[in-house]
Amino acid sequence: MIARVGALTMTALLAALPASGQAIRRERPQAFPPSLTLMAGLGFGGQRANQVDPETCTTNNCIGHKVGSGPQGGLELQIPLSGTFGLGVAATIARPTRVFCVLGGACQSPDRITQGHGAALVLWRFKARAPIYFGLGPGVVYSKPGPITSQTATVAEFGGVVVLAYDVQVASRVGLRVAWWNWLVKPKAEGLGANYELSSLAWDKLFVVGARISLKP
Repeated sequence: MIARVGALTMTALLAALPASGQAIRRERPQAFPPSLTLMAGLGFGGQRANQVDPETCTTNNCIGHKVGSGPQGGLELQIPLSGTFGLGVAATIARPTRVFCVLGGACQSPDRITQGHGAALVLWRFKARAPIYFGLGPGVVYSKPGPITSQTATVAEFGGVVVLAYDVQVASRVGLRVAWWNWLVKPKAEGLGANYELSSLAWDKLFVVGARISLKP
């Protein structure tokens, strides 16, 4: 009788092992659990073009055009891909100035534009619980009107995005995020005359602090 009870107990334990293994696998930590991050920070626009203006100066490309700095706000949505990889989609909005600077002279900011930055990223951490992560993917910058002073139409600039961020968990479903975003986009010549020379790439930078809210029940 004792032998039969022992055999039945052993059989039950062996049958439960796969289920326990599955439970352990399901509870494995994810580097990028579903979350929504509310971001706020300061952006710095990149150089878009140089201009030759014989009436202002005789030096070639003596007027530089860029986007000024200013506060930005945005959202970032993340979902997991695997233990250390994830996908992210982000968008920001701002009202920076358009800036032009004469070589050897002062800079002027004649007006403001509405500018949005967007990105779709593959995200990666060294380990699932590592606080630092990296992101890489395509991006776009929309400016209305265009980022160069004489542009009047909306301009879309496409390129790549690189992000470096640091996460700190402050509650069960809330975390703090500090991130450095970089958009490297190709400037557009829409609405410009022949006396403009476009930059090969424009580098827009964004430093943000965000509240990361878990969407996982």
